[in-house]
Amino acid sequence: MITNNFSILYIDDDIILKEKYMRFLRLYFKNVYEASSGKEALEKYYIYKPDVIILDINIPKINGIKVAKEIREVDEDIILIVLSASSQTEKILSVVDLKLFKYIIKPIKTFDFETLLKNVIIQLKK
Repeated sequence: MITNNFSILYIDDDIILKEKYMRFLRLYFKNVYEASSGKEALEKYYIYKPDVIILDINIPKINGIKVAKEIREVDEDIILIVLSASSQTEKILSVVDLKLFKYIIKPIKTFDFETLLKNVIIQLKK
């Protein structure tokens, strides 16, 4: 079913949500990687160089904002999507300068997640 060679790194320490979202990611991306902490996320980013990263802001060891900033410093083209349980203006403003593809309040509905993934694939094919 997958008709592309794109890869994605999904970073979240919420095991239940991660398992749910990983099922969908495998339908849209040839290579799907996962991490549960900021430290692990950076290690996997540098090893695999994915096309897309979806990450939660509140992850252990190195928070998601710091992870996103470090990745953005070395890769201006990667598609970054931030997940957060927070809709606080302060959190949103802290990531505005990272040129995010999307900031999502979680949990995201299945239909909305699938729509997001389809839009990401369209963007990658451009």
